[in-house]
Amino acid sequence: MKKTTNLVILFALSLLCMPLAVRAQDIALAAAEALPAVEAASLAAQYAAEPEAERSPEWWSRLEAEINLPPAASSRRITEAALQNVIFFATMHGDKLDLNPSVAALVEVYRHDRDDARRLMAVAALHAIGSRQAIAGLRSSLRPESNARVRHVTLSALKTAHAH
Repeated sequence: MKKTTNLVILFALSLLCMPLAVRAQDIALAAAEALPAVEAASLAAQYAAEPEAERSPEWWSRLEAEINLPPAASSRRITEAALQNVIFFATMHGDKLDLNPSVAALVEVYRHDRDDARRLMAVAALHAIGSRQAIAGLRSSLRPESNARVRHVTLSALKTAHAH
């Protein structure tokens, strides 16, 4: 399991109003419960229904294809549920999934979306993916930020990524 960092905890606190003494598994459970708007036939929905089930490498490969965001998608075409899926699965199962194909779309959301909550989710997703490509995408997208929360979370994500 990919290690959970303070950024993921901060993100969960800011969006879910959870107490400070939250454990990583509590965040994962909350995120799994928040996997809304997925079709019953989706693999993400299967996972939410049975998170402890044993899964084959082929299943993980199909899930990877399902949750990776299209690289050319505009920020408005990416749903909050899709962002939540990337955050959750990158955090909990990043060792089984390659979510780098989502980086371009996540950077697009961070750069251009007008909704600060969605921009925070993009930062959290890029940080959860944690690859050099994801962190470089976030770093190259830095801009003067008027929202203090977005600024703080972005800088924290870059600082903790640099530390690892």
